[in-house]
Amino acid sequence: KEAVRSFTNDIFNRICRKSVGNVVGSIIEDHVLSFDDIQRLEEILEMKKAFAVEEVDCQCTEGQCDCHLHHHGE
Repeated sequence: KEAVRSFTNDIFNRICRKSVGNVVGSIIEDHVLSFDDIQRLEEILEMKKAFAVEEVDCQCTEGQCDCHLHHHGE
């Protein structure tokens, strides 16, 4: 479990934070899930609503992403 978490963190550290929701959505769409998996995801999403933001900030280093909504270094 810890190895999977480390691998996942490494992947998500390489993508723009603005893209995380889309990446997670694509992973879910592309894989078969059990009813238990879906229930767990629904519970996690419900908990995440309490801390949701209107828009996720980009924290990429300059040149890491093509995010046009965030002006690096300004």
